[in-house]
Amino acid sequence: MKKRRVKSRSKPRPKTGTSKLRYAFLFIFILLIYLFVQGDNGFLKYLELRREKTRLMKKIEELKKENQLLQNEIELLTNNYRYIEKMARERHQMGKEGEKIYIINPPRE
Repeated sequence: MKKRRVKSRSKPRPKTGTSKLRYAFLFIFILLIYLFVQGDNGFLKYLELRREKTRLMKKIEELKKENQLLQNEIELLTNNYRYIEKMARERHQMGKEGEKIYIINPPRE
């Protein structure tokens, strides 16, 4: 018969490889979280870009409205004689022959 060796029940050896592996995974996990939140393409950058996109879309809409108003004014100035006369009177203080123009300045403070 073969003799079996009986292992003594001494203190278990610490598993250094396993704890190092855990720390490595923990470090990688923390790094990934950091990059996800703070990196160049992180979540915070995404939120910032989304706000910027919303602001730019509003600006585009405002500019489209302003462009439409200017197109309408161009149409009036090229085709409507009465509108041209009105603009000349208001903006350049012009009047018809024989008319007197009174300019009232606002009071000074």
